[in-house]
Amino acid sequence: MQALAILAALGLNDIRNVRRDALLGWMFLLPLLYVAMARWLVPLIDGNIAFDLSPYYGLIMALVGLATPSMLFGVIIGFMLLDEKDDRTLIAMRVTPLPILGYILSLIHI
Repeated sequence: MQALAILAALGLNDIRNVRRDALLGWMFLLPLLYVAMARWLVPLIDGNIAFDLSPYYGLIMALVGLATPSMLFGVIIGFMLLDEKDDRTLIAMRVTPLPILGYILSLIHI
């Protein structure tokens, strides 16, 4: 029960960190930008190459729509871990009842 309270507090802290950092805040809008760019750039590219991409539009959009948010999610977690390493938060986390692996896993469940 105490570990759940710690995870809830860490989740709120992570949300505050993302809201404070402008780069991390913009990361949530990047998937929409990538999908919009793919929507208009793929047909443009298709008109300038010898290979016909039109049968693959759905596959390309699915790849951009599904892979990009998961990659950006990983980038956000990486930047948060890097910030917390710089602030020496990970060293302070060693004295809590939550193990370091539990803390890192808590970042995945933002």
